Amino acid sequence: MARPRSITPDEVDTWLALLLEATFSGDIDTPQAARLGLLGIASDATQYPYDVPPARQVTLLLTWAEQWISPADWSRLAARVRKRRQRNGR
Repeated sequence: MARPRSITPDEVDTWLALLLEATFSGDIDTPQAARLGLLGIASDATQYPYDVPPARQVTLLLTWAEQWISPADWSRLAARVRKRRQRNGR
């Protein structure tokens, strides 16, 4: 059984950047509606940072990912986050 998806609030910016990169580079096959939804989350997070705190961003990103990202793709993305975490010494 796959591990449950999780994002910590202190890594929400890393996850958002990674999801944007993966969906727009073609690493993950996502329909246009998915990309537009992710852009909406990113837009709100950057334009209204006090209205969308990290904990809320986590909820939005996990909800989006459950709908659009396969478990295999999520595992690959989680591995990338772990590599970035190790590089940054966390």
